[in-house]
Amino acid sequence: MTIQSQEQQGGTPSGGAQTLHTLRIKWLWIGASAFGAWAGTIIALFLFPSASFGRNPTGLFSWSLLGFALAIGILPGTFQWLVFRDIAKSREIVRASFLVLWIPVTTIGVTVMILPLWWVSAEAISMTTGGAALVPMLPGAVLLGVAQWLLLHWVMRVRWTWIRQTIFGAWMGSGLGLLYALGYSSLFRGSVQLALFSPFISVEPIWALVTGANIAALQTIALLNALNTDLTRGWNQG
Repeated sequence: MTIQSQEQQGGTPSGGAQTLHTLRIKWLWIGASAFGAWAGTIIALFLFPSASFGRNPTGLFSWSLLGFALAIGILPGTFQWLVFRDIAKSREIVRASFLVLWIPVTTIGVTVMILPLWWVSAEAISMTTGGAALVPMLPGAVLLGVAQWLLLHWVMRVRWTWIRQTIFGAWMGSGLGLLYALGYSSLFRGSVQLALFSPFISVEPIWALVTGANIAALQTIALLNALNTDLTRGWNQG
């Protein structure tokens, strides 16, 4: 049975349903990535408060830094994998079981991307509006994009532009994230009513949310292109 005939029997939505399905995947991916990064950062701040960017001495390594970075990376990877599971159910992707590796791959990539930031002072990052964070983040962003693309390419024919979009999303998100984070923190600083919510709207979680959303938004271009061109590997092919 060909892929086309499978789709005609309801394997993949078409027309207006296809558009809604595409939009659903897009916003699920962005939401899972942004919320995962935000929630992961809040958990990291709770588990390793001394490793926050504002409190840890610049350039001084400790194992809590590694724990902090890993805690941030694991939730986005897990939530993104859940989105892939949802896609796999509707697309009948035989090799989808390999996507469970997405969690460790993404966790390691995110960890390598943000860990070098502790070697840049918080003052330098804020004074350059995030510019000082771009170079330290670059190796990790490249690793994240390449590792994710290699895994995805085993399951579906995602174009190499996934790597470029991941890198650019990390760079753009880092700068925008800091602007939003500093804006929120200055706007609500001293607010008694919002004191209870300060762990959720402090600099680190807002920065992570915006950075994660930017990376995911650009990644959806390559992801949806692969899904919509019906080149997924393993459909009824074993």
